[in-house]
Amino acid sequence: MNRKWLGLGGLVLGCWWSGCATSSGTSSAPQGSRSGPIELDLPGERSAAATVAPSGKACPDDIADEPALEDKAYEGREARTWHANVDLLSPRSERDPIPRDFHKQFTLASGPLDLVVHRHTTDEGKPSPWVLVTLARPFEGGHCIVSSWGLGGMEGKASLVDTWAAQDGKHAIFLMKLAPTEDSLANNTRWVVLGTDGRRAWAALGTPPEHHLLVPSVKLFPNGKDLYVDIQQRYLTRLRLGADGRFVVPAPPN
Repeated sequence: MNRKWLGLGGLVLGCWWSGCATSSGTSSAPQGSRSGPIELDLPGERSAAATVAPSGKACPDDIADEPALEDKAYEGREARTWHANVDLLSPRSERDPIPRDFHKQFTLASGPLDLVVHRHTTDEGKPSPWVLVTLARPFEGGHCIVSSWGLGGMEGKASLVDTWAAQDGKHAIFLMKLAPTEDSLANNTRWVVLGTDGRRAWAALGTPPEHHLLVPSVKLFPNGKDLYVDIQQRYLTRLRLGADGRFVVPAPPN
């Protein structure tokens, strides 16, 4: 199989063109040589106060009070808010629980972590293109939200394709796909590669808000303790996950 690093020409319809990846020499994003939490500078308002559990305990301080990655967080479902039932949109919601599409549990260095994907329903009770993605940590009989955001709608049908957790528990990576539907305005399949350390969430490839890959296929490829992502266009690009939880993108040739 021919393999080639995709440069400015090869990724013109994908991440280079849309701004989802920048070279290591010019990017301000955290690099693999840096240690500590990955800081994000995203637009949006932080939650004014966290909802506490019935015991009076607030969510752990190590959960970053950051806005959601995709769009803004649902009201009442911001980072560091406590939910007795993570299947409800809000701690104060009186609606029926929204159905789960997917539920994956990780154990990271920060502790247990749940990745839950909910599928909204239409007024007729049918599955909607909109999904709610939630990262939450079990706490005091409920869950503390780490991050929660929506995918889908005009972008098409969103689905969780694959997940991976590092053996040392430092972070987990998951791959999501947004496929156009017959009535959507989107023309191309989009892929989103995200990471979390149980304290925050970040784009593992690209810089928000331009971190969607417009390519035919993306796959996670574990190899021992390492993780790679395969980006398929005319040629295959394989990128290695760095120590900071982001895939290392080589600088384009001069």
